[in-house]
Amino acid sequence: MPACMLRTSISVSVRVTSIRSSLFSLMTVVSSVFIPLTFVAGVYGMNFNPERSPLNMPELDAYWGYPLCLLAMVCMGGLQIFWFWRKGWFENFSAPKRDPST
Repeated sequence: MPACMLRTSISVSVRVTSIRSSLFSLMTVVSSVFIPLTFVAGVYGMNFNPERSPLNMPELDAYWGYPLCLLAMVCMGGLQIFWFWRKGWFENFSAPKRDPST
C-alpha cells in the first residue's frame, strides 16, 4: 500500500474515532440527566392509595405535590447540566470542528 493511502486511511480513522468519542460523550450526558428524571417519574406514576397503607406515598394528596415534584425534577436536571458545563463536557459539542489534516 502506498504511503499516501496509508496516511489518508489513518487520518480518516482518527477522525471517525474522534467523532465517535464525541458522540459517546453526548450520549453519556443525555442519559445521566434523563435516567434519574425517569426514575422519579416512574415512582410517582405508580399512584398507590395512601388510605390503604401508611407505607404508601402520603404526598399524593398534597395540594402542591405535583408542582413541587416537577420543580424538583427541573432543579435536578438543571443542576446536573450546570455541573457538566462546569466540568467542561459541553466544550466538545460547541467548539467548531477543525480538520486535523490542515
